[in-house]
Order: sequence, then structure tokens, then C-alpha cells
Amino acid sequence: MFTYKVLNTEEIITHVDEVIEDGVVVSPAVDYKTVKLLVEYTFDNGVVKEIEVAIFNPKNQEYIEKSLNNRGITENNKLG
Repeated sequence: MFTYKVLNTEEIITHVDEVIEDGVVVSPAVDYKTVKLLVEYTFDNGVVKEIEVAIFNPKNQEYIEKSLNNRGITENNKLG
């Protein structure tokens, strides 16, 4: 299949202010988190790819690892 190694990680927090219309809060203030990872995938056929993977509002580390594994599966399938 493949192995992967995270080369770089960056966390980006995006703040969105609340929206008030006619004195009523229609959308509360919220922060969104995006984790951008530079990942080196090494596939069984010897192909090595560096891919930037962005994960929006990851729930936990397990969610990030599952996302990276799923991306590896997708990239491996593209290789045929």
C-alpha cells in the first residue's frame, strides 16, 4: 500500500464575527480551525509524493490520522 510521514503542520484559526440583523443575532461568532499538513507518501511501487492536505475543523488526532490515511488510499488508487 503506502506509508506516510508528516513533514510540516500549520494550524489556521479563522474568526467569523456574529451577524446581527434588526437587533437579533442571526449567526453567532465562531472560530474555524484548519490544519494544513505537508505529507510525504511513499507507495509500494517506489513513487514518493509530497502532498499538502488541509483538514477543516478536525475533531481530534485520530480524525487527522484517518484523513491522512484516506488521502493516501486515494493517491494510491490514482497510480493504478
